[in-house]
Amino acid sequence: MIKIQTMGTKELKQVLSLLERFTEEGFEYGMLAHFRQLYAPLQWISQALPPRWQFVPAIYVVVSKEQSQEKVLGLIWLNKDGKKHNRWRIEQLIIDPEEFSFDVGAQLISYVTNRYGAEGVQTFLATVRNQYEQALSLLKSSGFRHVTRLHYFSHENPTALSSEKPNIRGLREASAQDRFRLKELYHSALPTDKRVSLEKSHRDFNPSLLETFTNHLKGIFIKRWVVEDRLHDTLLGSILIYTENYKDFHLELILSPAWEDGFEDLLRFGNYTILQQTANARILMEVYAFNANQLQCLEGLGFSRLYDAELLVKDYWIPLKDQEKRDSPVLLFDGKPSTA
Repeated sequence: MIKIQTMGTKELKQVLSLLERFTEEGFEYGMLAHFRQLYAPLQWISQALPPRWQFVPAIYVVVSKEQSQEKVLGLIWLNKDGKKHNRWRIEQLIIDPEEFSFDVGAQLISYVTNRYGAEGVQTFLATVRNQYEQALSLLKSSGFRHVTRLHYFSHENPTALSSEKPNIRGLREASAQDRFRLKELYHSALPTDKRVSLEKSHRDFNPSLLETFTNHLKGIFIKRWVVEDRLHDTLLGSILIYTENYKDFHLELILSPAWEDGFEDLLRFGNYTILQQTANARILMEVYAFNANQLQCLEGLGFSRLYDAELLVKDYWIPLKDQEKRDSPVLLFDGKPSTA
């Protein structure tokens, strides 16, 4: 017999053990390890709120009872995807290999999607590296579908790219007033069939005062620039640079379909900016598979492919409960003006 429940204090040690053994590089669970005994009570308070107001990631565990002890067989870690309150992302799904069972994993996924779906979450995302075939199979059998493929790149020697600042007309630092146009730019860069799954809120492009203050306290460098077409009052491109350690610099580029040729110049600007911070840096980027020109450009500039991953999505559909029988159908007619 197994039981699915919110992670409590007594499951914390086993959860941390699973995370230490099986999490991918780059997944940060330090908050859980740091707060330890405080995290479980904070999570209980958070989950008592509607999903849009929850303030810490949700962690659920599958436990089995063996004699008088409970063993954690697996866990699922999920959080809001950016500022879209009705879309959540599965950050980690771990089933102990010694206890691996598709049924255990399927029940865990079904539990969280039904629980959060019933509270208004409409979309669930998950990114899975291609080598984890069992995880891909499990998620797809649980109703997740393929959206696109993500390619992760790195460049270990930015000084080999170029140390000169490119001349990009209309380039300036982004402001809070750009958030709506940044949202439009981002959506224009997506294929039509991907927009529903990958859409963002304008709030994703404008950090709050609390986020800005927290980043400053943590010593995080994060800054965005935009390329503006003043004549048509639109944005042609955007670049965001982010680092926590001043060693690994993450670049995020967004380009209008009308300005795809600007990708390399904007990339070189990012490289120039990074070199102003340190010469000992590594550039990291992720690119969607549908941006074929960007993939080709990165490979031509000497970027190395770290790994590929598949982006999956599941839409939560609310069942229709109204089964009332009616003597006649409900009909709607176009309104027509009276001849009287």
